[in-house]
Amino acid sequence: GSKLRLGSSKCISCSGRINGRKGLYSVAKSKPVYFIKCNEFLKIGSSDNPERRVRDMCSSNPYEVKLLKVDTDNNEEYWHDLLKEYHYKGEWYWYNKVCEIVDV
Repeated sequence: GSKLRLGSSKCISCSGRINGRKGLYSVAKSKPVYFIKCNEFLKIGSSDNPERRVRDMCSSNPYEVKLLKVDTDNNEEYWHDLLKEYHYKGEWYWYNKVCEIVDV
């Protein structure tokens, strides 16, 4: 426990929970947030290279995948909290319900 509280754990997710932060949000604070549309869903995540993230998703997805927006002003946790009522699962949200809020 003391190693986690001091941040010396190699498990970022666990140390974030111990220190009152959710999962990997503590690491993703400075990364750009991407908005990727796939069918009726919108994926909201963070990455140093959102374009590469789209390419990776395209190779394992039979549907069209499109990068709609990259936000460098707000972090991923901000968007997930703002859109929590439209959450589907994981980092996925219902596109039609959030497209105007996200401005995509």
